[in-house]
This record gives sequence, C-alpha cells and structure tokens, in this order.
Amino acid sequence: MVLPDAPGPDIESEGKLLRDKIALVTGSSRGIGRAIAIELARRGVIPIIHFREKERRAQEVASEISSLGILDMPPPLFSADIADAVQVENLYSQIQMHPLSSRGFDFLILNAAGGLEKGKDQTYAERVNIWAQVNLVRQALDHNLIRQRGSVVYMTSHVARAWGEGTELISPDPDIAQFLHSYQVVARSKHRGEEELLKMEDELRSRGIKLAVVTAPLVDSTPAVFYLKRQGLLEKTKAVFGFAQPEDVAIALVDYLCNPLSRIGNPIIVDKDAYEKTLRLVRYD
Repeated sequence: MVLPDAPGPDIESEGKLLRDKIALVTGSSRGIGRAIAIELARRGVIPIIHFREKERRAQEVASEISSLGILDMPPPLFSADIADAVQVENLYSQIQMHPLSSRGFDFLILNAAGGLEKGKDQTYAERVNIWAQVNLVRQALDHNLIRQRGSVVYMTSHVARAWGEGTELISPDPDIAQFLHSYQVVARSKHRGEEELLKMEDELRSRGIKLAVVTAPLVDSTPAVFYLKRQGLLEKTKAVFGFAQPEDVAIALVDYLCNPLSRIGNPIIVDKDAYEKTLRLVRYD
C-alpha cells in the first residue's frame, strides 16, 4: 500500500526536478533497493547500484534500467561490504573515479541492512544496522560526496521504529510473539541506527543536506518476509503488521525526493494504518 494521501507520480513534470541527479542506493541488487533504483531511473535519476555479493543480480538491475531508454549510459555498479570501513573507503574512491559520479551524488539512500543471515555472530546486526550506516554518512561527508541540497535517506520499518530503548513489542498470539522474539535484535539495531543518524542531522543541515526517514510495514522480497515464509507465519503477521510491495516503498520515497517540502512529511510512512497498529503493540519497560 502506498501513502494513503499521496498523489500518484506525474513522471513528466516531476521528472524534471530529478533529471540528471545521482543517487547511491545501498543494497540495490534486490528487494526494496532494486525497486528504488529502478523508480529513480524512471524519473531521470542516475542510480549507483551497490551490492555486496550478488553481482549477477546487480547486472540484471542495470540491464533493466538501461532497457527503460531514459538514461544516456548504463548505471554504475560497485561492490562493497558496508560493515567493512575499508571497503566503504574503496567504494567511495571508485565512485569518485567514475565519470558519471566524479562530482559526488545528490542522494544517499541507506537501504542495505542485515541481521537475519545465517552464520553471522550476534554483533553483526549492530555493526551493519548502526555503525555501518553512520560510517557511510561520515565518510561521504569527509569526501564531500553529498552535494548541497541533497538528501540522506534512512530506510527502516514500523517494527524497528516502535522498538526502541525502554520499549518492547508484545503480542498475546504465540506466533506473533515468536516473530517478535526472532526479530528483536534487528529491530532494536535499526532503531538505534536511526537515532545515531539523527545525531548527525545538525551537521548535515549545516551543509545543506536533508535527512529523511522512510518507514514501511513488512515488504515482499525482504529477509524478514523470507524468514516468515519459512516459518509459515507470513499470512498471520501480514494481518498484524501490514504488507507492501517494494515498488510501493520506492514510489513513496521518490515522490518525497521530487518535492521534499510537500505534505508527505518526514518520516515518510508507507501504510499509516499498519504503522498505527504496530505502535499499539508497544509496551514500556
């Protein structure tokens, strides 16, 4: 579900506002990141496609974008583990050496996240969802990569926004409680990631850069949904937390970038009914 009070995109008029701007979309080889990269390209933005390991998928995204016939050149592709500061440094160096992005980018879309992967230690969620996000912004500022009047956008979820320090989400349904127990490390780290980025808001504003937050319900083709499918819990949790397609989230985000002073507001909430239902599960310690 898209924002209930948001008009549909007028590609012809709004695209003029974004044409030839550049966006780095972390984790854009699949899911929400893929949908964001494609929607940005539809509006004339040059997306920098980032991936960690799935190069073939990233190339498929680049091919789909090229097939739109809107951009003059194929979008750049770069690989990096965002939890590795050295790799992020190398990523930004490669971006600066590329002819399309040598002068930086207008939008930094912080989409890549983690915590449900198999074989990762208990600190991985904090490293990737908190400190990797902070480091991506810090290094981008240190390299002067984010242009004035640009934006940093943090992608999060309704569950993560609700589950902060001193709060927890509780459900009397044992299946929902099982999901919340399994997801709490990810949710808490995502919440903390947003808090840490908000501490940088004054510095960003002083450089003419906006900080925006996009929050969404459960979204198809994301690790949380894959987990719920494996557990046989997807249909029940959809009824509680809402459900959206990656394209819904992408349209809400790009609509905001087209008109950041519009009535859409910040945070940008995808499916407000689901957001309010999630908040009703909050209990304070």
